[in-house]
Amino acid sequence: MSVYAAALTILLCLALFSGPLVAARPAELPRLRVSETGHFLVHEDGSPFFWLGDTAWWIRRITPGEVDLYLSTREKQGFTIIQIAPASGFSGTDYAGNRPFLNDDTDTPDEAFWHNIDTIVDKARDHGLYILLFPLWGDDYNRAVGADAQRAHRLGLWLGRRYADRSHVLWAVSGEYDAINGFRLPISEAQKRVLNAMARGLQEGHGNTQLMTIHPGVARTSSLDFHGEAWLNLNMLQSGHVIDAEAFGMEENHALIARDYALTPTKPVLDGEPMYEDTPDAVWVKGSTEGPRGGAEAMRRKAYWAVFAGACGHTYGHNDIYGFFVPSHPGQVVPLPQGPGQRGNWKDALAAPGGAQMQHLRALIESRPFLTRIPDQSLVAPERPREGKLTHLVYARDAEGKARLYVDGRLALAGQVGGRMDNWDAGFRLALANELTQDRPWLGEYRLIAVYDRALDANEMTRHFRAGAGARPEGALVLYTFAEGKGDKVRDVSGTSDPLDLKISDPSAVEWVKGGGLAVGAPVLIISSTPAAKVTTAVGRSGAITIEAWVTPTDDSQAGPARIVTLSQDPGRRSFTLGQDRDGYEVRLRTTATAENGLPGLATADHGMRHVQATRDANGSYAMIYVPAPDQTVTVDTSRLSGKRLKAWWYDPRTGKAAAHRGEFPAGGKQEFTSPAEGLDWVLVLDDVAKEYPRPASS
Repeated sequence: MSVYAAALTILLCLALFSGPLVAARPAELPRLRVSETGHFLVHEDGSPFFWLGDTAWWIRRITPGEVDLYLSTREKQGFTIIQIAPASGFSGTDYAGNRPFLNDDTDTPDEAFWHNIDTIVDKARDHGLYILLFPLWGDDYNRAVGADAQRAHRLGLWLGRRYADRSHVLWAVSGEYDAINGFRLPISEAQKRVLNAMARGLQEGHGNTQLMTIHPGVARTSSLDFHGEAWLNLNMLQSGHVIDAEAFGMEENHALIARDYALTPTKPVLDGEPMYEDTPDAVWVKGSTEGPRGGAEAMRRKAYWAVFAGACGHTYGHNDIYGFFVPSHPGQVVPLPQGPGQRGNWKDALAAPGGAQMQHLRALIESRPFLTRIPDQSLVAPERPREGKLTHLVYARDAEGKARLYVDGRLALAGQVGGRMDNWDAGFRLALANELTQDRPWLGEYRLIAVYDRALDANEMTRHFRAGAGARPEGALVLYTFAEGKGDKVRDVSGTSDPLDLKISDPSAVEWVKGGGLAVGAPVLIISSTPAAKVTTAVGRSGAITIEAWVTPTDDSQAGPARIVTLSQDPGRRSFTLGQDRDGYEVRLRTTATAENGLPGLATADHGMRHVQATRDANGSYAMIYVPAPDQTVTVDTSRLSGKRLKAWWYDPRTGKAAAHRGEFPAGGKQEFTSPAEGLDWVLVLDDVAKEYPRPASS
């Protein structure tokens, strides 16, 4: 025997006795199931699972090496599940040019394509990540199976069997299932039969061992069509790609979550597609990429709102990541409908702050008893405009974009409203008590309205409040003190350039108040006869503005927002509006960084972007309250907690660090807490001292 033959014999013997030379397949992740309460997900052993998802719909597009980069990054950032839609687009190709089905026939899957999907699914397991698989997207079903429920069942059965041994796989029967036939709502019985057939096929294929859900269209939840189906283990909603949902007539995710949380039978619920980071605001509503984009603050707000409202977790998304966008040249923007304002390389977007900060939500939730947590809005008392109460409102925005809204001498809300104000329409007129279209009436009493071309500082605002409604401030561009006592005209008494007097359209709708004031008892328009040129010019030049008002609301049901004072053309085009929206006040300001209607604005309304969301342990051993603004005071009913003595922390959702706010203090009654002045949003954590919970900080 030659030396080479002997060496070969030794190698063959080693191979026979040592097993295959390829690496052994890593152990499977524990399967997931629904918790005993029905509201959460747990591992097989009953330990809690927090759903922190990312949308990687078209991960098929990137190479295996890039898949590793993506998954390893998300693993390090604390994500627990990745949502992918392998065959979305039905005939879309993978990175190697393979298509999901030969000749677009779902009965003949392309093995090369699905082998690549197998690799992605297995790589996720290797990184400790679960996978939510979407067989088809809503509008794919027509092309793939039409109304053929048996064909859908066969595809589901094949997919279910293929991934049955992957314990880390979950299923979403369809993406945007109500997008079939172009968002025709509700879905037809024929379409529902097809989707149920797919679900049953999947379930038979994996032996009912993998959790299943279905993903709806914008501002909808799966419970509307499928809550009663036995195969649906958890509800999913899509809150939509808007910074402020209510500004576009949609419900915010906390409201959708709360409704599903209360359904019977009880099932977990989560927001499977909220606003994506760096997505143009309301792009699918407006059909335009103009205006502000979703930033880290909006990502955090949607996530904390949803989870504190009772969700079993939350899904994040980034505009440049879901499709793994790579611009062909710097600054390229893909037009609609291919990609809504995608502009950066997906690899850079992996470091986007909103995505990186999601881990702090998970860390906070996991720092306290998980499976006994419940939503409880009775912990907090909302702030409301009080009927018949004279109120001082001051909104100031300086040239650097720092905005503040004061109510009765106290800072109610702060934020950043960037951009310039040299884009105002010089033809807009100033109006009180209504929009120029006369469809946003406000009822109440006016004592003073003033507009300045500079930002009053905190000391000036406090001084004006203490001086009272009868004082006459100096330096205003326009000033109305309502001292006329009669007639159909409100005079501008600022003394600056040409006076901008206002005409009352229906004098019978108002009543002059003795000593100064104008009571508006019925819808009316009080408007300047000429454009407010001196306001538009001066504010555009200075880049700063203050709007001041002394008013008494008739009630707290007025909405729209109801116009207290506005410089606008109609509900969609404005320079600024100070208004009342039910239980709060709101300012919308047009700049080069906001939309034509001045959104996003600043609002004190409890229902709006300043909404405070609360959750607590069912036994009252702790509470967590998300406060979406700095210097925001919340009133907490501490009697809802079990301990005789409490400890308070302010948790920073941007850094995952917590600072002790109060040491031990007695519980009982309503107590006020004011969020720190620095930083956009905060979480107040209240602990029963006797439980000795650790500092709520991310590791």
